[in-house]
Amino acid sequence: MRKLEDRDPRLGPLVDKHDAKRFVAEKIGAKYVIPSFWVGDDLSKIDWDTITFPVIVKPTHASALGRILNGIEDAKEFVEDNPVPVWLATDHASINREWAYSQIKPRVLIEKLLAHGEELPPTYRFYVFKGQVACVDVDFRQNGTDYTSFRRPDWSHIPVVDRDFYGKMIEDLPTPPLLGEMLDLAATLGADFDFVRVDLYASDDWIKFSELTFYPSGGFAVFDPPSFDEELGRQWTEALNEKKQPGTLPDPGETTALKKTG
Repeated sequence: MRKLEDRDPRLGPLVDKHDAKRFVAEKIGAKYVIPSFWVGDDLSKIDWDTITFPVIVKPTHASALGRILNGIEDAKEFVEDNPVPVWLATDHASINREWAYSQIKPRVLIEKLLAHGEELPPTYRFYVFKGQVACVDVDFRQNGTDYTSFRRPDWSHIPVVDRDFYGKMIEDLPTPPLLGEMLDLAATLGADFDFVRVDLYASDDWIKFSELTFYPSGGFAVFDPPSFDEELGRQWTEALNEKKQPGTLPDPGETTALKKTG
């Protein structure tokens, strides 16, 4: 339904990794927003003297593309290679029929690189239905190996894998110190939508917004066991069918655990 029928005008700005920061700052506060140094489509217009390294350069409209720049030499090499035309030509509206991406102009974003020791910080992907967190997918890399773990809001492990993501499944994963705060933030950001995946970065003492995803994996993710996919589908259907009460929103602190299946 989302891909074929949903034409909510709010979605365009919110799938833009730069423009979504304004929404996030208004909803939960600017302290959760990663500073941006530059956004545009012409690398020749960048004043590198205003850039504080290290940074990550990435398209505002696409995933799995980007480059980490640790200093000016990396920046020079990036400009010489110039992958920007290829990045900007990526069109999720045509590739996967993700309508919201047809509503934005592709650009390139340079933002502060978040460090977590020698590794990038874990990404916490919260599946949110009408302000209720169903589950969280944790993805991180250590020593060159990718790991993934699906958890309930109470942090109990969900024995499920995404067949298209080949990270090693982790069952024994310590509870993040800021889990409660992340759950509240994800619920608040997702309160106005029947479904959105809220992606956050977090360390032991900070949380930063990553992105809002309305079409995870373009809608083609395959979960094993299939009952997990069915459970998420039921929750989305319930959110769509829920009668809205004028002037009210779900309590941002409320979460719901994923129902046991099987």
